[in-house]
Amino acid sequence: MASPPAYTCANAPWGQIGVTTCIFIVLGAIGCTLSLTAKKEYRSIVIVTTIGSVLCFWLMWFCTFAAQLNPLVEMALTVQKEELLEPPNPSPTP
Repeated sequence: MASPPAYTCANAPWGQIGVTTCIFIVLGAIGCTLSLTAKKEYRSIVIVTTIGSVLCFWLMWFCTFAAQLNPLVEMALTVQKEELLEPPNPSPTP
């Protein structure tokens, strides 16, 4: 069985990374815009927290995406031959 080709820079789905990154940027901009409704004394804290949260969420998404893009471990089905060759246990006689 041939394994699927590994992703390289030539065939990586950069479009999906770019679209999702733009979504996170838009969410960050919306969060910063909504922070204008906060009290003036807390506004800078809200903006820094919003940007930090969006950055952390994006980094978590990117790490998950990159791990699925090129998995390090291949799944393998292992079956022990002894289990396949043993006859079923006969029912005990009374």
